[in-house]
Amino acid sequence: MLSMKLVTWNLERRKVTSAAGLIASEHLHSQASEFMFLTDTRTDFPQHDGHMAFGNHPGSYFAESERKVAIWSKYPLEQIDSVGDVRLPPNRYVSALASTPLGKLRVICVCIPWHMANVRFGNKNKKPWQSHIEFLEILPEVIERYSEPIIIAGDFNQRIPRVKGGHIAAAEAMRLCFEEYNIVSEGTIAGLDRPGIDHIALSSEFECLDVFGWSNVVKGKKVSDHNGAGCEVRLK
Repeated sequence: MLSMKLVTWNLERRKVTSAAGLIASEHLHSQASEFMFLTDTRTDFPQHDGHMAFGNHPGSYFAESERKVAIWSKYPLEQIDSVGDVRLPPNRYVSALASTPLGKLRVICVCIPWHMANVRFGNKNKKPWQSHIEFLEILPEVIERYSEPIIIAGDFNQRIPRVKGGHIAAAEAMRLCFEEYNIVSEGTIAGLDRPGIDHIALSSEFECLDVFGWSNVVKGKKVSDHNGAGCEVRLK
């Protein structure tokens, strides 16, 4: 039965021309995956023979090439949507429809706001975790409109399940948002020694065959402040 590989990683805004950026992009492409869900990345990420969909520019604080979210796909992407819902932040969501050997799939990359979003920076009008929880409350209304099998991946900015000291309300908002999904990257996955915050969530049509991760140190160099995650899936 056909299967496909998915990976996700926060690239910490590294320039592709930098040593760290080059190592990171080479590592990702070496995974030979069908989809990459990239956060804190750039528009000049090497596409090779793939196709890409980007979220909107994050604003004046960021370089012109920077993006919070992007999807790299082995297959052409259509119906690209970088808004989702006007209530969402204007740069933390992108989705697309991909025609694959498994059929048509809806792929979504998110960068859920970190706990201090709009507290120290931006509008400075929120309490800690408020923007994070609001995003999780709106997202289900966005994804319920799709009829295809759905993959949601990216930077969830929260360890799943909640670790000691984790925010209780944020963990409950995460549970409710993804209660009909399988977050295959939860806990400590193979290849890592601690839970991560880059995650992959699958709708019920998928079966997960394998889950793996890799360190933020590649070839002896720290290339990101996040560990990466990946999985192999097939349709049931």
